[in-house]
Order: sequence, then structure tokens, then C-alpha cells
Amino acid sequence: MGKLMLVNAATGEETRIGILDDGNLDNFFVERAGQEQIVGNIYKARVAAVEQSLQAAFVDFGWERQGFLHLSDVAPHWYNDAAHARKSDKTQVPITAALRRGQEILIQVSKEGIRNKAPAVTTYLSIPGRYLVLMPYIKRHGVSKKIADEEEREELHKVLDKLNPPKDMGIIVRTAAANRSQRDIHRDLNYLLRLWTGIQKQATTGSTPSLLYRESDMIIRIVRDVFNADIERVLVDNADACERILEFMAVTMPNSRKVVERYTDGVPLFTKYQVEEQIDRIHRNRVSLPGGGSIVIEQTEALVAIDVNSGRFKQEANVEETAYQINLQAAAEIGRQIRLRDLGGLIICDFIDMRDEGHKRDVERRLYETLKNDRARTKMLRMSRFCIVEMTRQRIRRNIEFTDYQPCPTCNGAGQIRNAESSLLEALRRIRTAAAGGKFRRLVVRMNPEHLVRLQNDRRQELADIERLNRVRIVLEPAADVVDNIDVKCYKH
Repeated sequence: MGKLMLVNAATGEETRIGILDDGNLDNFFVERAGQEQIVGNIYKARVAAVEQSLQAAFVDFGWERQGFLHLSDVAPHWYNDAAHARKSDKTQVPITAALRRGQEILIQVSKEGIRNKAPAVTTYLSIPGRYLVLMPYIKRHGVSKKIADEEEREELHKVLDKLNPPKDMGIIVRTAAANRSQRDIHRDLNYLLRLWTGIQKQATTGSTPSLLYRESDMIIRIVRDVFNADIERVLVDNADACERILEFMAVTMPNSRKVVERYTDGVPLFTKYQVEEQIDRIHRNRVSLPGGGSIVIEQTEALVAIDVNSGRFKQEANVEETAYQINLQAAAEIGRQIRLRDLGGLIICDFIDMRDEGHKRDVERRLYETLKNDRARTKMLRMSRFCIVEMTRQRIRRNIEFTDYQPCPTCNGAGQIRNAESSLLEALRRIRTAAAGGKFRRLVVRMNPEHLVRLQNDRRQELADIERLNRVRIVLEPAADVVDNIDVKCYKH
């Protein structure tokens, strides 16, 4: 089947993008219309407080919570003390030498605030294009580390030299620039320079705090950052979204427009390609492996713990060989689950004990290979004598767990249930899937009474449209005991 990109934006309230590799969900992105995304946005901000004990400052950038700015994220350009700004080792610089209360600076949101944590911000701005990334306060030019081929890196360095980029700004050549013409890359540089000039003008005349640059919406962002030559087809179930993708590609990668297709089949896009069930599995803490093994993923406030279990795996008579085979499978699945769930921070992987050093190195390499193409920065340590691998990973988007779930009021956050909005969208998806094709005459939907009232009141017209188009009768019944809050039964009479 090859690689597919599926863009599900039919409802208008939620956009979901799935990357399939031979039918398996390899990456998943979701964004709700009511959830404003601020990561990547650039603001004119004011320093609200300087905390010497934290070597950090809190900045007001017009958001509901102040941003957390650590000293390591303060570019020398903003330092109040010029002597300290020239020091190569900034670890010994006091935060008061860099910033003062009331100072106006430009910041970019690098990480959303989660639970009680404030949004992380930085003054090292980066403005992404299709082929280049412009970094105004970093005087460094280079090629993305994800391009491993030395000959390819050398060619891109030559292209970079011919661009004659500004010496007071940093330029990074992205992986998408491989095999692109000098003209395409130069056009991207000119676009980024014009964009930066506009940001500077707004910063000079605008009030504080204020938004200076808004990152692209998720569809354009994913096409820009994730799409590559390995993706054979892009299927889009929304006409406006399809048109926007085609317009973006016409400017940045015109030769790729031919792979974009408008999906018009009556069966929902994610149902047609068996994606819904794979998405449901993302929320489970236990993931099965071929042959009977499994991995268990537990997220805590401090870290993510991933445990590998042998289960019923009995393919090998030798205990060492059994552990080796399970760990190889687990390493590949762990890398995939980390991407799908966007697990971040400290991650501990507890593999089944092995004695053979060669086996340990093989499992390490398998895990490293699955993480190599991850867009997030990851640092991984060698496997310990106890077969434990420690890693840290940058979280690049809102964790899907926090998008679809809320802390359970019954157990004070120890467990989770779907929130009302997620339940409504899931119910409508299941109803549309069951009604598609006109096979059934009656659908009985049982769900949480509180959510059912919202479905009846807020989605009455959508339910009526489904009934009319598919000639089906939808019966809604309250049921507090339904597992996962939603149950749809289909009847032919």
C-alpha cells in the first residue's frame, strides 16, 4: 500500500491527520476548532517577574497564563549587561544581568502549558519555511542533522553558500530541500526575509503585549513539515482543505500536487482505511505485540514508564532468545507509540532482562532507528545492566491524552473519562459510520446522560440530516453504565 496521508476535516470542528505506512498508523495529529494553538507564535511581550532562584523570568505575552523563560532561552541580543552577553559560558550569568522587570522583548512559544506548568517560551526565534528555517538571533548556518547522507549534506552546503544569506541571521536547510533547485530555495529565503521584516515593523509600532506572527494552521503545518517523497497519496475529505493544500503546494512544491486527491466516498475516510480502531488503541495503556507479548505505558507527573512483558510469547525454547525477540518487537513499537502519543520529558523503557551484550546493542539500535525520523529532539542513553533505556524527548504538540480526556472527578484524577466535546464528536462519527450505505433502518445510541442531553440539544440538526440522507431512524437512550460512554446498536427494521 505504501505511505498515505489522510486528512479528515469533514465536520469543520475537528481536523485529524493520519500517516499510514502499509496500513499501519505511523503518525497522528488532531486539532479542535475551539482549541487555539499558540506553539510557534511570536509575540511582543513584557517581562513580568525575574526569579533569581530559578534563573528564569515570567513574561506577559497576552495569553491567559504567563510564559516561563529560562536564562538558556535568552538570546544575547536582549541582555542588559553587554559584558555578560559576550561571555561564551552563560551558565554563570545571573538572570538579572540578562533581563529586568518591565523590559519589552520578542518571544516565541516553544511548548504549551500542561496542567500546572506555564507555557515555555524562548527569545531564540525560528521562522520555518518549506525548505529553510530562519533564526534571526543566531549567527549560524547549517544543514539539518536529519540528513545523514554526507554527499547530500555537502551539496546542500554548496547551495547554502550560493544563497548568500545574511551574516547576522541563522539559516538551517531542511530535509525537504534535498533535490530542490537553487531557485526554489532562494525563493523560500526571500519569503522568510520579507516575513521577518514585517514582524520587526509590527514590533516597533505595536502595543505590548501583542501577537506578531501566527503559525500556520495544522493542515498546512503538517504538509509543510511532514510531507515527503515517500508519501504516495494525500486523501482529503473536505473541499476547502483540499484547495488550501493544493494552493500551498503550487507555491512550495508544484510537482507534488498530483498526489493530492479529493475523497468523496460515502464511507468516512478514517473508517475506509481502518484508522478509527487504531486511534482508539492510542488511549490504552497496554499495546499488544505479535506473538503474545505486550508493552504497558504509564504516564506520571515526573516521567513516562514503559514496561515490556513476555505474555504468551513462546516461539523460542531458549529464554535468552525469547527475551531478545520480544525486545526487538517492543523497541519498534515503543518508537511508534512515542510518536503517536507525543510522549515527552523523561521516558524509562524497561525491557526484559538479557545477558548477551550483542542482543542489548541490537535492541538499542532498533529503538534508535525507530526514533531517528521523529521530528522531536530525542536523547537516548545506552541500555543499562538491568536492560533499562533512559531517554528524554521534546514534546512538540499537545499530548492527545490532554486533547481527548479530562481528569475524572470521581477518582480525583487517578483515572480518566472522555470529556463532553470528545464524546459528542465520537458519537457523531459512530452514527455516521453505522448509517452510511443505508443498510440499517434504526440506530439505538446509548451514552452518558449528561452528554446525551448535549447531543440532543446541540447536534439536533446534524442528527436530522443523517436520518434524512440515509433513511434511518436514530433513537437516543441514556445509559450511565455504558463502557466508554457510547454504544451504537444497528437494526434492519
